[in-house]
Amino acid sequence: MIGGIWNVHLAVGSGLLFSLLMTGAIHAHLLRARQPFFTAIPAAVCLICALSVIIFELHF
Repeated sequence: MIGGIWNVHLAVGSGLLFSLLMTGAIHAHLLRARQPFFTAIPAAVCLICALSVIIFELHF
């Protein structure tokens, strides 16, 4: 993600991988461990941030 400051392709690639990782984290919290939604909030916030990085880098 830091390399994306200088190279757009690194930002998009790391954003996609981080989004995949956070989607897996949300899945693990909610479906596999059957924990309440409050435990998945940090992963959801990170997912939203990663998606915003992808959208921002592809739009501008």
